This record gives sequence, structure tokens and C-alpha cells, in this order.
Amino acid sequence: MKRGKFLLKQWGLALTALVAIFSVGIQNASAIPLTNAQGRHDNAREFGYYTQYEFKADELGPAWLDAFCVDASQLLSGIQPYELIDVPDIFSEVEKIADHYFTASAKFGTQEHYQLAIWEKLGIATAGSYTNQIAKVNKILAFNWNDYALQGPVSLAHSPIGGSIPGGVSQDYLVGVSVPEPATLMLLGLGLLGCAGAGRKGMLRNRSSKP
Repeated sequence: MKRGKFLLKQWGLALTALVAIFSVGIQNASAIPLTNAQGRHDNAREFGYYTQYEFKADELGPAWLDAFCVDASQLLSGIQPYELIDVPDIFSEVEKIADHYFTASAKFGTQEHYQLAIWEKLGIATAGSYTNQIAKVNKILAFNWNDYALQGPVSLAHSPIGGSIPGGVSQDYLVGVSVPEPATLMLLGLGLLGCAGAGRKGMLRNRSSKP
């Protein structure tokens, strides 16, 4: 009888812990800290700004990822503090433009054209600032993005020390990855339930062996 009460208590603690872990996971799923995060650009420039960006962090794999800058702040070179968050509503339209570049087999232009279109949408640049890029940029801008459905994951690599939310000194980037779930927390919760389950099975075996 005492062992039964102990196991019931153990199950209760495990379930309580699992609920708490999932709660923490839901809260943290929208802001995942990134390690060794940094952005870079190549030498392509329009109206004084670089237009081809890449981003990398340990959590996103070893390769540099194509990225789209969403603010005109200065790029800080080297490793900087970043976190991966869900794309805020203020970027909902340019999120679709970035997604099209990340996923479409038939693109409207190069990464540079998409970056210029994103800056046009955000008011960072105007069509009159472009040189030989204007035709393809205008093609992107003329597309009906209101009816476009996202085809893949897009997240915002946000610098807590600045960036676009609000304005600051470090650039934010749209990247074609999803915000990862805190899998380790989930495994810990399942492990607690597994321990409780193993104890319950042991108690049932002991009962069945009694005359």
C-alpha cells in the first residue's frame, strides 16, 4: 500500500515536471540564443549599401546561409550576440519575399534583386536609387505578395544589442530556417515519465509474483 502511494506520488511529480518543462519550452521557443553567430557580405553594392548577405551560427549548421538584411544599421564584424526568433508582424510582407528566394525553383532574380526589393518595401531605399537592377527589382515588387503562402521556414536572426527591433547598431537578418524546439527539455520530461512508468511496472510484477 505504501509502495502504491509512493508510485502515485512519483507519477504526479513527473507529470508536474513535464508540464512545467513544456511551459518553459513554449516560452523559449520564440527566442533561441545563438552561439558563434555572425553575418557577412560580399562586395556587391547599390546606393552605398551591400546587397548580398550571409549568416551562420553553431545551431544552424556549419555552412553560411543566404540571408536578407532588414535594417540599415552598420554590420559589426566577427562573432556577435544573436538570437533566433519568429518573424515579427512588421516584416510579414518581406518575409514572403525572402521565402520566395529561399524556396522557389524559378526566382525573379538574384539575391541582390531580392535584397533591394526588401529594402524598398521597408523604406530603406527607393527605386530611383537603383542602377541596372531596377527592372528585376520592380518585377519582385509588382508580384501579388498578399496572396502568396509561405513555402518554407523563415526566422529572424535578431541582435539583442540593437538591430531592427528597435533601431540599433547591429543588423538583423531573415534566414531560411525554423526556430528549433528545445528538444533536450522534452527528452528530460519524457525521461521522468519513463522512470515513473518503470517503477509502476516493477510494482505490478511484484504483486503478480505473490501467492
